[in-house]
Amino acid sequence: MGTYSFEGVMTVCDTIDIDAESYEEALEMAQLEFDSDYYAVMPAGFSIPWDNVDVSCVSEPEDEDD
Repeated sequence: MGTYSFEGVMTVCDTIDIDAESYEEALEMAQLEFDSDYYAVMPAGFSIPWDNVDVSCVSEPEDEDD
C-alpha cells in the first residue's frame, strides 16, 4: 500500500465597492483590501493569507458630460 499526496487549490470570489479618484487608485485600494483582509481558515483552526489574489474590475463609473 502506498501513500498518495494531493493538493487542493481553492478560490473565493467577492465583490467590493471602492470610492476613488481614478481607476489606478481604486485598483491599488482593492488589491490592498483583498490582500490584507481576506484569509483562508484551515481545518486545524488557524488562518493563512491567500497567496494568489487576482483583482479584476467588474464595473466602472460612467463618464459624466458636465
